Amino acid sequence: MYPDAIPGFSLVWWDAFGIESNFPPAYHRWEVIKVEPNQGTNEVQWYESGMDVTYMYRTMPHGPVGGGAPSAPDQLFLMPQKKNGKWVSARVEGKEAYGCPDGKQLILQADLRVGNASSDRQNGIWPAFWALGESRLQGGAGGRVWPDCGEWDIMETSDGHDWTLASLHWGRMKDGQFTGNKGSLTGPRNNYKHTDFHTWRIKVDRRNSDWKKQTIQWFMDGKQFHEVKGSDVGNLDEWKVLAHQKYYPVLNVAVGSNFPENKRPSDKTATGIEAGMIVNYVAFYVSD
Repeated sequence: MYPDAIPGFSLVWWDAFGIESNFPPAYHRWEVIKVEPNQGTNEVQWYESGMDVTYMYRTMPHGPVGGGAPSAPDQLFLMPQKKNGKWVSARVEGKEAYGCPDGKQLILQADLRVGNASSDRQNGIWPAFWALGESRLQGGAGGRVWPDCGEWDIMETSDGHDWTLASLHWGRMKDGQFTGNKGSLTGPRNNYKHTDFHTWRIKVDRRNSDWKKQTIQWFMDGKQFHEVKGSDVGNLDEWKVLAHQKYYPVLNVAVGSNFPENKRPSDKTATGIEAGMIVNYVAFYVSD
C-alpha cells in the first residue's frame, strides 16, 4: 500500500513492504532485532527473526497465522507465537533516521492494525509503533542510552484494549524513576477500534522561532488527539532531544508488560495474526 499523500508535504523515506522475491523477506530498510526478554518492563518474549514471527509478503504467509487472510498485499506481519512453552515475537527498527529541519514540519506515519482477537484473548499482548532518537546508536561523547536518547510513543496499547496512549520519554533514570525536568509525558487515552486498520501520525512542528511554542502532535486517521509544546517540557536542551534530533521508527509486539495493568499472558492468549500486527506502510514526510 503506497503511503498516503499529505498536502504540503513530500515523502523523504517510506516502506510499503513490496519485495523483489517471495523468499527470503527483503528487510532492506529494517533491522530485525534478536534479543532476550526485557525484565525491566516485565516482558516474557524473546525477539527472534524466524519466518513464524515476522513476514514481508505479497501473498498469504505459510505460517500458523490464524484470524483470517490479510486485507491487502504487500504487508509486514509481526506475529507472537508460543513454542515449547516459550513466547517469541518480532521487533523491527528502521535503518534510517530523520529529523525536523529548522523552520519546517516532520511527520512519521504508519497504517496498521493490531491483533483482532477479543480482549479476553490478548492478556499480556503489547503492540507499539514508536521511534527512538538516533543518538542511541551513536558511540563516543554523542551517544546516549535510553531514555536519554529520547522516545516517541505514537501508538501504544495492550491487552486488546480499545484505547491507546501517546507518550514522550527522555532524560535519565535513577531508582526506576525518570530524572531531568520531567522525563516523561503521557497524554489522555485515545479511543479507537482495535479490530480495524488505522493511520497513526506524529508531527514535529519547528516553524515557530520560539522553541517554547514549537509542538509535537499526535493524530489518528487524520484527527489530532494530543499535543506537547516546548513549554510543557520546559528545558531547551531536553526539547532539542525530543524535537530537533533525528529519530528512527520501531514496530514490535511484546508479550507481558507493565503497560498499563502489568498483565501476563494466559492460557487463553491468542497467537499469530489474532494477537500480532499487520502494517501497510511506514513513512517520513517533510513540509515543502
